Amino acid sequence: MDESPRAIFGAGKQAGNVLSLLEWMGLPWRDCLLFDDSYGNVKHGARHLPVAGSLQDGIRVCRAQKLAAMVALGSKCAAVRYLIFQKAARAGVNLVSVIHPSSVIAPTATIGPNAVIMPGCVIGPGSSVGALCCLFSSVTLEHDCTVGENVTMGPGVSLSGFVKVGAHCFLGTGVVCAPEVTIHERCQVGAGTVVVCDLPSASVCYGVPGRVRRPVESGDDVPLEAQLQDQCTQDLG
Repeated sequence: MDESPRAIFGAGKQAGNVLSLLEWMGLPWRDCLLFDDSYGNVKHGARHLPVAGSLQDGIRVCRAQKLAAMVALGSKCAAVRYLIFQKAARAGVNLVSVIHPSSVIAPTATIGPNAVIMPGCVIGPGSSVGALCCLFSSVTLEHDCTVGENVTMGPGVSLSGFVKVGAHCFLGTGVVCAPEVTIHERCQVGAGTVVVCDLPSASVCYGVPGRVRRPVESGDDVPLEAQLQDQCTQDLG
């Protein structure tokens, strides 16, 4: 990692996870600026650091001061998280990744910007991880896996070779995927699920073997298509 974030978009649990990871790696974290739209009601956020302003304030500050930054909002805010990432990127904010040194990443693997990779992860040859992804501890992506943008994987997720995971998905703790499976965008896969066949977009799957149980709903850990469209409309407005 060439540079650690000096500003974090978000002040809740995910921001706390990033701050703890920085501390774990021996990197500076106490003077990170937190920005969150709770500013005005909440003056302190994760790790008791002050909230310096709104998310939009953060983009302006990072541009003016040329601060490296990271978007760190939780899964319940997945649509907002994606919008802020896009806005910050278009504004020229330097969005950096934080990767724990105990993780093993093949030379031919690629990692997008604003990735959080916790200890003990393995990313195999030819695999790619998209922007704004979070891989919690001990995630394994075998060779030639493709993970889209804005994906969260819980501890111990294991993808066999040639697995594809679409954008905006959430894979819970201990999910196991058979080779060549495709999980289409905006899927939520429950903890401990064994995925042996392709999953359609916007579905909730769990069980052994995993089966589609219902469509995604408001309040799940993945965004609804309407939420993503609403965010884009707000951005254009």
